[in-house]
Amino acid sequence: MERAPSKIVRARTHDMFCKASAEADCTKTAVCQGKPGCRLFGTSCASSCRETEMCRRAGWCTLKGKDECVVGSNADCAASSRCREEGGCSISEGRCEATNDSDCARSRGCKTFGQCNFLNGSCSLTNAGCEATPGCKLLGKCTIGRLGCEVKGRLDCAKSEVCAKFGWCTPVRPPFSLEDQCAPGQR
Repeated sequence: MERAPSKIVRARTHDMFCKASAEADCTKTAVCQGKPGCRLFGTSCASSCRETEMCRRAGWCTLKGKDECVVGSNADCAASSRCREEGGCSISEGRCEATNDSDCARSRGCKTFGQCNFLNGSCSLTNAGCEATPGCKLLGKCTIGRLGCEVKGRLDCAKSEVCAKFGWCTPVRPPFSLEDQCAPGQR
């Protein structure tokens, strides 16, 4: 009898955590010790929706019915990491999503990567956003490119600390690279 080849199964990181699946699981957890009313909300044990991981991550902070946590307001979204990281600061169809430039502007995506403009349902790059990033100030990555904010010419390099401090003021494409970087050359 021939054996079927074994399959390699890869677990995603978020699937590797133990999750509560019944009210009885909650009574055994350290999270619920000494907390009256601590019970199961989805797969989290907590006294309220506000104490769950999904509230912190995605804004599911409002109780609906007996045990369902949902996004209930813009305030739920504004307090979530989805708002801080990706601009998902407004409630839209029951989820925290970016819905305007203001949502995008308050995100790490804007401050770090230049994704400050709301366009076609998500936060998108802008040249002004790129110019405000640490990558522009330090390395001259001040203009929108194919891969994000990139060095696109001498003016970008001239704005950078690597030009001011080390004289790396000339855009050069290194071997095996898809984008230019500021390198030693004329100021």
